[in-house]
Amino acid sequence: MRQVKVGRDDRPKPAANERSGSRMRRISDIGAAVIGTGFIGTVHLEALRRIGVTVRGVLGSSPERGQARADVLGVRVAYPSLDDLLADDTVDVVHVTSPNDVHVEQSLAILRAGKHVVCEKPLAMTAEDSARLVVAAADSGLVNATNFNIRYYPLNQHAHELVAGGALGEVRLVTGRYFQDWLLHDTDWNWRLQPDRGGALRAVGDIGSHWLDLMTFVTGQRVAAVMAFFFVANYVVGFLAIFVLRRREPDLPRPYRAWGYPWTTVLALIVSLAFLAGAIAGDTRNSLFALLVLAASFPVYRLGRRLGWNQL
Repeated sequence: MRQVKVGRDDRPKPAANERSGSRMRRISDIGAAVIGTGFIGTVHLEALRRIGVTVRGVLGSSPERGQARADVLGVRVAYPSLDDLLADDTVDVVHVTSPNDVHVEQSLAILRAGKHVVCEKPLAMTAEDSARLVVAAADSGLVNATNFNIRYYPLNQHAHELVAGGALGEVRLVTGRYFQDWLLHDTDWNWRLQPDRGGALRAVGDIGSHWLDLMTFVTGQRVAAVMAFFFVANYVVGFLAIFVLRRREPDLPRPYRAWGYPWTTVLALIVSLAFLAGAIAGDTRNSLFALLVLAASFPVYRLGRRLGWNQL
């Protein structure tokens, strides 16, 4: 991805509504453009229309793709390029729904043109790029936002109110899953599966960010750190425990026997070890820290057993 330097020349132009000398008072006065004409771009376009925002045009991955999608979606303008979109003074805000690797470059260009940005997550591929974007947005005085819509589901709003009102007491542990089925078929494929386009965060930056935002919204607590090591290690320990239990207590009753035991369990253990190795390779510093914590906790555990802490 081409690097974009943020400096004196990157200072934004006045926003479209400021250039006209008027202040927007109605949502129908807002003009929007959408970059990206795929699934999520279409979702943004439909949402804008439903709340009364005028969609001025779309920018596709190519002029041909953009025009074809504009015809299908009933949009009057398909911009040939980003420069053409930014030159449209009727556009006040641009929704960026393009692949992850171009988010920063496009968002910086939009801010420099004096237009607000609503960008799909992740805002950037790296923490360094996102920091540059934060500085540029703050200097511009414009909105640079991302959408986390799941927090607005009625059930999640209710959960937020329960926690805020103290109905659940102090929240100490939160666990959850985010299920999707779009990779169910062999033919399912898009740029998210390409590391150079989707980014090293992969599922965490794409759907995992939704889960993280939802948990911060429901609990009112901020995410301090993200680590995959313990999650994967938990599976490894679980499968190992099966073998240890069978060896130490072979006559223990078995209310349920896994199909194909012990070979299916061995396979699951091998796969878990492979994931654990991947977690360590992907985040070596934090993983080594986690190993250090585990190593230090074992003597404490042994001491607790001797002192009878397990009887408490």
